[in-house]
This record gives sequence, C-alpha cells and structure tokens, in this order.
Amino acid sequence: MLLALGFGAGLSAQEVMGVRAGDVVVVDDVVLARVAEGRVRTVPVLKKWEKALVRRAAELKASDYLFKPGRTSAGKNLTSNFIASAKETMLTRRRSGCAAPGSSSRWQHACR
Repeated sequence: MLLALGFGAGLSAQEVMGVRAGDVVVVDDVVLARVAEGRVRTVPVLKKWEKALVRRAAELKASDYLFKPGRTSAGKNLTSNFIASAKETMLTRRRSGCAAPGSSSRWQHACR
C-alpha cells in the first residue's frame, strides 16, 4: 500500500499513514483516495495501482489503516522502519540464494 498510495496517488509518506480503507472510493470508474489529515483532499489513483488499492480496501474494515492495518497510531519512524525491515529481508533472501518473490530464478524453489 505504501507504493500504491505513494506512486499511484502521489501521497507523501506521512499522508499514506493516515489513509484508511474507507477513504478509498470508486466514482464513475475512477478510484479516489481521500486524505483526511494535513492538506485535506481527494486524489485520483493511477490506473496501474487501482486494482491493488481497491482489492486491499475491500479486505479491510472501513476504519482500518491501509498501510500496516491493525495499528492504533503512526509512530514517527513507521515508514522508515518498514523499509529497513523489507530491505533486510531481501538481503537475507539474497544471501541464502533465494530470489525475490515473483522472479523467475531457478533458485526460487529453495525459498519455500
């Protein structure tokens, strides 16, 4: 959701933290994301990111945050900690000979 809202809707990391499932709506076949904090506005989502965003929003309760649902607040370093954790996971996978998820590497089977 970080990428879908960041790249797909042009939201800042701080804005991404505040978007809830109920803030994603479809109007006339256009997916929109409502930013309820800071600079309040509704922004269109690029077609490339619509499907992932709508699907995830439908899986959650309207009050759930899209990025890291289940949390009760957005800590100061939530985004940077998430990225650092993902980076470490990818480095660990690479060191162990595992390919990135979705890649066509012949080593993919070793990661399961």
